[in-house]
Amino acid sequence: MSFKSKYPEYAPIEQHIRRAHAERSVAIATAIANALLAVVDLFRGKSRPAKASPASVRKPLVVKARLATART
Repeated sequence: MSFKSKYPEYAPIEQHIRRAHAERSVAIATAIANALLAVVDLFRGKSRPAKASPASVRKPLVVKARLATART
């Protein structure tokens, strides 16, 4: 017996919680990736000036994920 069949009225809440966990994971992964890029730039000697031209500044890494849907 699964949670979904035992408590069907809570299925939408469970989906909402799973989506929130996935979004938080993506936000954390993006922050970690941007921090790693900053450290790599620091070791390579690339300092980012306060007012640089847009072409010389690396865009922040954005991690995109898609929540897998459970098959019933």
